Amino acid sequence: MPPKEAQNKKGKKMEERIECSSIHVGARFSAPVYFDDGVNMFLAEGHAAKQYHVAALKRWAIPFLMTEGHPLDDEVPAFDGAH
Repeated sequence: MPPKEAQNKKGKKMEERIECSSIHVGARFSAPVYFDDGVNMFLAEGHAAKQYHVAALKRWAIPFLMTEGHPLDDEVPAFDGAH
């Protein structure tokens, strides 16, 4: 029997598979990042991965994560003082 495709809580198919080797401290994504079951969230939308996130992936030998989003730039936009 083939494995089920990961889906989010709303039943929508997760489109983007993220290799855990590419997750580093400071990595952020445009949508929540889930474990391969599509239910248990690993990282919230826009939140930066911390050292303990990276360590947990290695400790638990997680090969990949899933998201509907995409990686965001590592740099946080600078405050320009205009507002």
